[in-house]
Amino acid sequence: MESLVPTDSIKANKLEDARDKLRFWAIRDASVVLGILKAHPLLAQETFFCGCVCNGKKGQSLSPLASLIALQAPLDIIQQVLELYPDAALGKCESRQSTTSAASGDPCLPLHVAAATSGPNSFSSVQFLAQRFPQTVSIPDASGNLPLHHALQSLFEHSTLETIQCLVELYPKSVLQKNKNGETPLQFAIENAYADPIIDYLASQLPSRQQEFSFGNCLTLNIDRCHALTRLLPYLTSLTCRPTQWTWEGMDHLLTTLVKSSSTSRVQKLVLEWIPRAFFTSNHRMGQHLRDLLRNNNNNNNNTLLDLRIQVKNAWFDKNRNSDILCLETLRGILQSAVLPPEFRFSLSLHSFQLYKDTLEQFIQKAQPRRLSLNCCTIFESASVIASNYAVPAATGTATRDGMSLERLELVQTRMSNTIFQALLATIRQMQHLKHLKLIFRRTEDFGDVRGLLDMTDFVADMLPQLETLTVEGLFVAPKLLAQFATTQQKSATIQTNCYMEYIQYGKMCRSLQYYTALKYFGQSLHTYSAGGVASKTNFLQVMKDLDEFEDIPEVNVKDQIRYGLLNEWCPSLWSS
Repeated sequence: MESLVPTDSIKANKLEDARDKLRFWAIRDASVVLGILKAHPLLAQETFFCGCVCNGKKGQSLSPLASLIALQAPLDIIQQVLELYPDAALGKCESRQSTTSAASGDPCLPLHVAAATSGPNSFSSVQFLAQRFPQTVSIPDASGNLPLHHALQSLFEHSTLETIQCLVELYPKSVLQKNKNGETPLQFAIENAYADPIIDYLASQLPSRQQEFSFGNCLTLNIDRCHALTRLLPYLTSLTCRPTQWTWEGMDHLLTTLVKSSSTSRVQKLVLEWIPRAFFTSNHRMGQHLRDLLRNNNNNNNNTLLDLRIQVKNAWFDKNRNSDILCLETLRGILQSAVLPPEFRFSLSLHSFQLYKDTLEQFIQKAQPRRLSLNCCTIFESASVIASNYAVPAATGTATRDGMSLERLELVQTRMSNTIFQALLATIRQMQHLKHLKLIFRRTEDFGDVRGLLDMTDFVADMLPQLETLTVEGLFVAPKLLAQFATTQQKSATIQTNCYMEYIQYGKMCRSLQYYTALKYFGQSLHTYSAGGVASKTNFLQVMKDLDEFEDIPEVNVKDQIRYGLLNEWCPSLWSS
């Protein structure tokens, strides 16, 4: 008697049963998986949501080949599966997720999985896939991670030096290639405190023109990470550290290494962010390290620290004004104890500090910072009593520059009285070197303007010809003044300026104002680089680099609009070339 069930349905049911078995055995037995794939070769072309752990994520949408690699299958089994469907190594598989499983993670190539897996067969798998499919070494996954990212991203299971060398030799640029979060494999290696040979090898692969390295991924910068970080110092001229939290030993090790290697170090720019206030008030060791580091500038060699940027925060968010003032006076004493070269630049950012007006003014006059930022701080009227209790000893050296050299001033949600605020505006008008100003007050009652009636129009009009960038938020500026900069037609403008301006009134930003002022700001730079007023590709690329590094425009989409505007309005002739 003939079967009433069609032959195609029987084959489909068998294929579905084999698919279920494959999903079950994919994380258990490699030989069983190989037998299933030989009986049903079409399954090698699909991806399944399985429970494999890849790169710290459990539950991945992987092909059978990738799941076998995660299972640490022998190389001969991997080769046999690859013969059934070679394109699986290139990620050309049909996605087929389980209806009962959760949403799958980001799909990974087999080489990504092999690089992220540490075990006895990991190097042989990486070497085999990388040499047979070298193009996959430069292919990122959905998160922008290269195979080298995956190899260095594990905190607990470190890859071997042979695995790292195999990937880097095939694609040397991967050492500094960023993923979608802006993280490089070199940064992963430091975050996970890899062994010295791997750090030294990655550092040796840096291009000769490499000058800057930025570290920071919401991690604690402990002594192990600082030890790995200091091994890069001979290769860098600029070092930026912006972790969420410092440890005492980590900071001490970094500064000690910088002091000891001052004669051979190339670091000329040092940025240290989110330093706890207690590092300067509870122990004098950190201050002494900074003092020794600055005093080494007197050796008249080419390895001189010329740019120091420090961000100090009140980690406890307490209201101990004495500690805040002592920290500020300690920093002032450190700067005054060294004879600094004229080109030395010092920048300071204070977070959640409580200061007195005269203490702050004295610091600006004596320390001569080029940049000063006050974020969530409070400024009071007088400090006559506190200042007498925390007097700074006489310094061995004094600043040689006369007058205020402040170039950038930022006041972000800083509370003060209306009297102090008016005096501050009068002082800002007298700062001849000031080029960048940011005033952000989301609550104008913080300085006495309860009804929000304070008119900043005259102040903005007076400062625009002098400034290069201006950000105003929460303060009133007359629309008549702003309208001159919110359109390309500025022939009738009463103020001639090339200032880039942002105006935000109670959470709403004038996008047209931001766009057109930035367009003119970089358009003027484009013609400044040009010869005879004709923009070239080289000039345009230089302006594009400046635009990428411009910290006052964090929004990527706005920068893309400005790039289009520069090509369309300032140098349309480049379209044809």
